[in-house]
Amino acid sequence: MRIKNIQVDIVKIPFRKPFTMAMWTSKEKIHVVARITSEDGIVGIGESVPLVAEFGEPAKGIKEIIEQYFAPVLIGVEIFDIEEIYRRMNAAVKFHWFAKSTIDFAIYDLMGKTANVPLYSLLGGLNNDKILLNWVIGIQEPENAAKEAEYYFNKGYRSFKLKARESDRAINTLREVRAIVKDKAKIRVDANQSWSVSEAIQTINKMEKFEPELIEQPVSYWNLEGMAQVRNATNIPIMADEGVVTINDAIRAVRLGAADIINLKIAKSAGIFYSRKIADIAEGAGLECIIGSMLEGWIGTAASAHLAVSCKSVKKGCDLVGPLLHSDQIVKKENFGFKYEEGYLKLLPTIQSGLGVEIDPLKLIQYQEKVNENN
Repeated sequence: MRIKNIQVDIVKIPFRKPFTMAMWTSKEKIHVVARITSEDGIVGIGESVPLVAEFGEPAKGIKEIIEQYFAPVLIGVEIFDIEEIYRRMNAAVKFHWFAKSTIDFAIYDLMGKTANVPLYSLLGGLNNDKILLNWVIGIQEPENAAKEAEYYFNKGYRSFKLKARESDRAINTLREVRAIVKDKAKIRVDANQSWSVSEAIQTINKMEKFEPELIEQPVSYWNLEGMAQVRNATNIPIMADEGVVTINDAIRAVRLGAADIINLKIAKSAGIFYSRKIADIAEGAGLECIIGSMLEGWIGTAASAHLAVSCKSVKKGCDLVGPLLHSDQIVKKENFGFKYEEGYLKLLPTIQSGLGVEIDPLKLIQYQEKVNENN
């Protein structure tokens, strides 16, 4: 079964409320959506959500890379020949992980639909049918963060991620949220590269009495040596995010002892194909993984969920709450394969083949218009 056609669209969907992290505040998300059609007329769908401040690759650039560089070399390739698909993409364009992940998601969806099995069946099988979630709380005043944590604690969430930037506010926010959830929930802090090595060590040691589960990417992505210093000087587990993008990054992080856990944000690592390899490296080194999020909609979240339930090294709470932060979605509600329930993302027994979600063409047109209105 070969690739016949590749189509790419850009949509813009508002958040329910503005979301703030260390590098940006946004009221909406831009999504790049790919549809890959096979010779049999089966359509696989993929999605990426650019985080330009962290990883580059604006939406228009992703669309251009796919249309001008990937499509010409991928038309006619066997859909199950994933090694050849990546060989051609890597030969055509260096880096551009988000563009490659958009293709990757659509290809894996297409493979699952062609084989008539849910995607997790192609990734090692169903290790767990539900995923523990972190509710992700953006940077805000500590008392407001505590109110948000209380609201979602009462809805069943037992794991929280606090976005952080300034050290004092981060400590105060952790203190306020811990006072709300007490010892009934785990709390992690994500600095998104905000701190120097010395500041990270001081801040984490001050945080220790509030029992954070882990600290995510405390220092700059390039400074794995510095992150190893932080890990050796503190007692709280350290998780790598922006610092582990490629297979080589994962090997280097392991050798340096820079992390206890790796956040697998699939889009930053060019898709499921390479993310699975990074997970295997982590498992071999005795490290755990979580599946992170770029705050994707249901397409990207579904792809991440299939990897999460098939990967034995994924044991802690995952960040797959992107659809809950959006005011709307571009997927159909019928025959839907997933359900949010009491702090978990569950795969339903009725999940369809591939990713288990399908594009709603009317919603796609609606949010394409939102992009066009602003151009």
